[in-house]
Parts: sequence; structure tokens; C-alpha cells
Amino acid sequence: MQQVPPAGHHVPSGSPGLPPVPQAAASAPGSASSVDVLALVRGLTAEVLRRADAVTDAGVEAAVSLVRSRGVEDVRPEYVRHDVANLDTTYLSGLVRSGVASGVLAGAPARGLVAEATTLAHRNGGLTAAQWDWIVALGLDAGVGPTASGEIRDGVLARG
Repeated sequence: MQQVPPAGHHVPSGSPGLPPVPQAAASAPGSASSVDVLALVRGLTAEVLRRADAVTDAGVEAAVSLVRSRGVEDVRPEYVRHDVANLDTTYLSGLVRSGVASGVLAGAPARGLVAEATTLAHRNGGLTAAQWDWIVALGLDAGVGPTASGEIRDGVLARG
């Protein structure tokens, strides 16, 4: 039986070459499916890169690597660029909060989101103020306070 997603959980159907994100799977509390993870990582990469001064080839390749690390092998740079230009990420905040409420994004996984977003921004050419503001907001949705986010950022940037 397919669930109807709550308001604010609109997950777009998909980009060229990437599988669509079913509404019910993306919003089902407690689910830790690969679709949830794909929706999360697609939204994260699109938002971090669209807030950059410019999207670089290195940033796109870092995004491709991040998506592949989630088990989606058939992703290409043009898919990431499509998401940056077109993906409606209004679902992302609700998806993160749902993941926290279910325990899927509690603790280390939540801190990992902040680290991944910061790493992606850094690899794209540097962390901008707009990117950092968005990453802090993402961290807050995930239960990571601004001080902890700053410590994560400092660690990521120190590793270069």
C-alpha cells in the first residue's frame, strides 16, 4: 500500500539517468532505504553546489563520488549539473527531520551530513558564506548545533 506523503515532502521524480524518488519511500518515518539516502544526498549536493560562487568540475566530481558512495554507480556529471539547475529540494528539511525522529540520522550520521556538505563545498573551490549558512541550517534540522557544526567544519578544512 503506497502512503501519501505529508505536506512539505515533495520529492521530485528524478533527473536524467537517476532513478525517481518515490513519494512514500522518501517520506516514510523510520525507513532507511537506499531511496531515502539517494533523495538526501541529491538534495544535499544540489543545495551546496547551487550556493557556490561557481560550480566547478572538481565540485561536480566530488558530488558524483558522494552519490556513488551511496550505492548509485550509474551517475554522471551531467546528472549532478541537472540537479543543481533543476532539483526542487523543498522536501529536504522534512526528510532530514523525519530521519532524526526515526533515529536513522541521530548522532554520528547527522554530524556526517554536515561534514559531507562542508567537504563538497571545499572541494568545489572553497566554502562560501551562503553555503555555510545553508550547512548550519541543515545541521540544525539534523540536531547538530552551530558550535558542533563549526567544529566539524574546522576539522574538514584542516584535513584539506
